[in-house]
Amino acid sequence: MTAAGVFGVTLFALTYFPKIDGVGSLSVFAPMLSATGVVFATAGIIIFAFSGDATGGEGTNAKLNVLFAAIGALLFVLIMLFDTRMIVGGSKMMFTIGIECYMIAALQLYLEAVNMFALLIVILGEM
Repeated sequence: MTAAGVFGVTLFALTYFPKIDGVGSLSVFAPMLSATGVVFATAGIIIFAFSGDATGGEGTNAKLNVLFAAIGALLFVLIMLFDTRMIVGGSKMMFTIGIECYMIAALQLYLEAVNMFALLIVILGEM
């Protein structure tokens, strides 16, 4: 599932995404994605601290875990779409990743795929 998701996001970012009108204005979403990631991480810490037993006992809330994982997977899909478009670049993007930063960009995409995989495991584990 993760491989299909990563392949689909990459294919979308390379083919159809640049043809969308107003894609240049999408570059302003970078700070919003970062802020959403910080809010997501903070919410994860709060959920972990107040949800009860983290080992799956009586006090856990499975629906809350699935909701948190689904929102996280969607967030990582959006971040992966934005990062892939930054790597490919183009005249419409405000931010691009230069040649000297391709190793960092590859690491970013790898970590996003790993996080998506972990969140999908949480979703499938609760079903």
